[in-house]
Amino acid sequence: MSTNHPSLGPHEGIELELMLANKKDLSLFYTDSEIPKDFFPLFKAKKLFFRTISFPNALLHNENYMDFKMHIISKNENCLKADRLEHLLKISFRPGQSIIEIEREIGELLGYEKHDIDFYINHRYH
Repeated sequence: MSTNHPSLGPHEGIELELMLANKKDLSLFYTDSEIPKDFFPLFKAKKLFFRTISFPNALLHNENYMDFKMHIISKNENCLKADRLEHLLKISFRPGQSIIEIEREIGELLGYEKHDIDFYINHRYH
């Protein structure tokens, strides 16, 4: 998948389209971004699967604590990439982690191109 220029969210709004076209194995949605309704018939038909990860009282990058959830959507119920993504998301909140390398691997698992991952990291952490 190629974009002409780097973007913070090049998959935003087209996650399902990319997954159905076999261009994306995983999608990730946060508490403040509901899973689009077009996904739900595919969950019911067991063509896509989701898991929810809860983060109670998590310290966010803006120094605030809050409860939130993340939803990982995958094409397989037992998906090693989804397992890895869940692990990375959980450790990303531990103090002393190399968050940039974690963010880089998360971006790769979510199917982003290197230039989009670099753009995101530079925008968010520099």
